Amino acid sequence: MHIINFQGRRRVGCGLGAPRATLTWAVLQVLAWFGVAGWGYAQAQAGVPDAQLIRAAYLYNFAKFTTWPDVPRRDGRLSLCVAGTDALTPALQALGGRLVRGRFIAVHPVRGADLPDTCQMLYVAASDVGRATALLRQARGLPLLTLSAQQGFAEAGGMVELTEVGGRTRFIINLGAARAVGLEISPSLLSLSEVVGH
Repeated sequence: MHIINFQGRRRVGCGLGAPRATLTWAVLQVLAWFGVAGWGYAQAQAGVPDAQLIRAAYLYNFAKFTTWPDVPRRDGRLSLCVAGTDALTPALQALGGRLVRGRFIAVHPVRGADLPDTCQMLYVAASDVGRATALLRQARGLPLLTLSAQQGFAEAGGMVELTEVGGRTRFIINLGAARAVGLEISPSLLSLSEVVGH
């Protein structure tokens, strides 16, 4: 799957009086493939950039194609915790309420230095470099999928690092870190990523 190549843009609007913030044809096709085209269109109208929509859709698919160990769920929701703010966080906030394997995503901000014990996914914003090490230390041993666009995140013990190569989103997955806490990431996602720590 080769994503984020915005040459030859074709705009998709909704008829007369459509907002100027619309999806490119390429991005619409990608979001439709992920099953989130309607969500993506709404976020585009709200001004979320194409590249961040694609990244959020990828992270949504990490939620869909990661298997957590059989641990008790407090409220039947999949809790996505977000530490800090960067270009991706508005799109991640908008994932709240999306259905993943029979559970709705609930997005929670991480305030202060302590990691909430309800998180199943943790996104550490690129702006929150100072807390990344402390949060990863707290997450150690927990069945918690950790993600960030910070350079070197996977090498530091994070599980999914978002990066960009030639204008396309790529991932570095620390498979050893994920498996050490009982998380299994689908081979279909592994095949799209650079895998380390295995």
